[in-house]
Amino acid sequence: MSAVLPDSVIDAAILWSVRLDHGEPTPRMRRAHAQWLEADPRHAQAWQRVGDLRRGFAGMPAGPARDTLQA
Repeated sequence: MSAVLPDSVIDAAILWSVRLDHGEPTPRMRRAHAQWLEADPRHAQAWQRVGDLRRGFAGMPAGPARDTLQA
């Protein structure tokens, strides 16, 4: 059973995903992300969930994935 995570923690994990996946993350940004992950066990849980979600969407055809995200 998954723990309920605060919206703010989920939102932060999503923001980190966007920052790290778009553009070229700097070493400073990667260190800040590592510090964020280590600061609270819930951060790592949220990061894992965001990664699971991204992997799930990666396996979907582009059209249905886009439609799902827009809904």
